[in-house]
Amino acid sequence: MSTFELAIPTIMRHEGGYTWDQNDPGGETNFGISRKSYPDLDIKNLTAEDAVAIYQRDWWDRYGYGRIDAQCVATKILDMAVDMGASRAHKIAQEAVSCTPDGILGPQTIQALNFAVAVDCVARMGILQANHYRELVVNNPALGKFLKGWLARASDSIT
Repeated sequence: MSTFELAIPTIMRHEGGYTWDQNDPGGETNFGISRKSYPDLDIKNLTAEDAVAIYQRDWWDRYGYGRIDAQCVATKILDMAVDMGASRAHKIAQEAVSCTPDGILGPQTIQALNFAVAVDCVARMGILQANHYRELVVNNPALGKFLKGWLARASDSIT
């Protein structure tokens, strides 16, 4: 089984600290936690410890990523979910293992993820993730300034 403690360093590395870019759909964020998603939080003064607690409670535990055997697969799905939303991330994971992409990590999807060769699954998810980012930019060219970073995230070799 995968563990949150091994996944969170990747998320924190990808999300970084405080930003407020008017062109970023997330708006004001700190450690990847956005005012858009958490309007009652003091985003600017959010601590890393608070962000980690949110990621565990609202992402890892909520979606049951610990049911995924391979750490690299669980970490990749968590990382995508944090960046693009859980439903989109789950659909990408489902497509990577040839499940119907409904955005729900049910027993069939978990079984398929656990049966897949982990490194191949992560590679397929990275390709699908990159394609999603490219599509975002095609649909909204103002997001082009984020594409290089997004593609780096998609191709990150998570172990």
